[in-house]
Amino acid sequence: MGEPLCSWVYAYDRLKSEANRIMKTTNFFTIISLANLFILGLSLTACGVGPAATATPTAIPIVQADKVITSEGRVEPIHYAQIALNASGLVSEVLSKEGNQVQAGQVIAHLQNSQAQTLEAAQANALQQLTTALQMARD
Repeated sequence: MGEPLCSWVYAYDRLKSEANRIMKTTNFFTIISLANLFILGLSLTACGVGPAATATPTAIPIVQADKVITSEGRVEPIHYAQIALNASGLVSEVLSKEGNQVQAGQVIAHLQNSQAQTLEAAQANALQQLTTALQMARD
């Protein structure tokens, strides 16, 4: 026992570190080997020889749609026409049907009014009122 104690300690530490290195390397190789076996097993299972699956076609039934379509909505015209009358009264006769085209100035209805006048009568009445007003202004 002539060797110093510190060389034994050094040898022990060296032996211990070498053993740890070997254990780490062995664990690493063991993990890699297990992973390779797992991947190999998966690939062999995926490439297994077995009956090929065939799809069986199924016929889709033909559906006949109803000939009647029911829906709700609101109809709005594309173009609007404003009709203004110079006289009031009840419509006694309609000369045009809905959807017919009419020309400017065309009579489309007759009004029934007890106070309605022809153009000539209205002009004569207006002239009479004007003459009366002028006479009153002169007097």
